[in-house]
Formats: sequence, structure tokens, C-alpha cells
Amino acid sequence: MEVELESILFIMKESVDERYLEPKGDIQLNYLISYQANAIIGILMEWHRQGYKTSIAELNKQLITILSVNSTFRKV
Repeated sequence: MEVELESILFIMKESVDERYLEPKGDIQLNYLISYQANAIIGILMEWHRQGYKTSIAELNKQLITILSVNSTFRKV
């Protein structure tokens, strides 16, 4: 599981352009990315536990919705 988490963290860090993000509060980007990466791992674990019954499209929709709830960073 460590390899998958490191891969997700790397991809998320590479895809973030901090120039377009405005932090709310005193949260460091690395902590936010780590938090969201662990959320992704949790969703994948639940998907596995349920026997992959949810479609990939629905899983992506759920992930985007969940990560958007009370987002700490907003586009400027």
C-alpha cells in the first residue's frame, strides 16, 4: 500500500499549480495533498471491499464530490 500512496502523492504534487491556489487558513500544501491522497486510498479500499460494484465513472464522481466538500484551497 505504501507504493500506491507514494505514487498518488507524487501525481498530486506534480499536478498542483500553486499560483492558482489561495490557501484558507494556515495549511501547508504537503499536508493537504497527503490528506487527499489518503482519502483516495480509503475510497479504493471501500470499492474493493464492496466487490467493485460501483462503476469507475460513479467512483470518480464520488471522489470529486467528497474532495470538494469544504475544500481548503479555492481557485483565485
